[in-house]
Amino acid sequence: MRINGIHYGLTLMYSYLLPFFEIEETANGFIFTKKHGVSKGLKCIFTEDSLSTICNTSLVPPSERIHIPALLGLNKKALFKRLSNELGEEIVGRVTLMYSPLDARDILEVIILSRNTDYLRNTIKWSRDLLRGVNISNVYSSYIPHSLERLRNSLKGIDLSLYMSDNTILNLLKVANIGPKTISALMLHGYGNTLYAPVDRHFSKLLSSRFRVGEPLKKYCLQNVMNCLKCERCLKCKYGFSMRLLDKYNGVVQSLNYTASRLERKLSKLESILLKSIGEYRALPKLVNTIIERFNKGFQ
Repeated sequence: MRINGIHYGLTLMYSYLLPFFEIEETANGFIFTKKHGVSKGLKCIFTEDSLSTICNTSLVPPSERIHIPALLGLNKKALFKRLSNELGEEIVGRVTLMYSPLDARDILEVIILSRNTDYLRNTIKWSRDLLRGVNISNVYSSYIPHSLERLRNSLKGIDLSLYMSDNTILNLLKVANIGPKTISALMLHGYGNTLYAPVDRHFSKLLSSRFRVGEPLKKYCLQNVMNCLKCERCLKCKYGFSMRLLDKYNGVVQSLNYTASRLERKLSKLESILLKSIGEYRALPKLVNTIIERFNKGFQ
């Protein structure tokens, strides 16, 4: 299976599926192998300079191969490409969204482990141990693995199947310390719904610098079952406003903005494997600002 035109380094850099893969550096890219969950055994060789990827699916159970297009971001490639063409910016079209509904429960736990910490330096390490069956609350002293352990009992009975039903969303919102950010991240990275975007501190800063929008109020999220476009606070809340402004590109722009924020600092060892040549990608922060300005003109 050959894939052309996707930069899997940039795509994995922001993905909550990154801990599910083993990354092995090569001279001109890396090999990424799915070690946990659905389609385990999928092995891909990514070459950075040619943006070409060759995947071996022979070790994936035949019944699970149907999930590979979502897992590799092939289902969302056209959406990123469409935005790329609208902007006349080729870089956007090289990124995609990897998602996996059958891994949703594990993805949710990775999302919880990403709170208030560095994703590449801490969350990846904790999550990989967790996926291997390690009791991370016994191994790590940080309060974050311990907070996941406390939440697990509350999450145990919630159905996280092939799609997020209204009932599932309501049950998640009723759990203490689970709010719109966590659910939006799960909708995006678990189920591929780009209408949703987790408003992290980078995206919040981007929105607040241009628009007078505030934080979400959980009671309205419950009343509207996270259907922000129907909420009376839609244009006052960061979640509703970004959804109204960016529509199906909401999760796309947030993902690009997160990646851009990573490129503005010194790359970690793992990031340096995922992206060997920053070069033209240094323009990504400026490009994200251009995207917001472009959509705002159309919105007004």
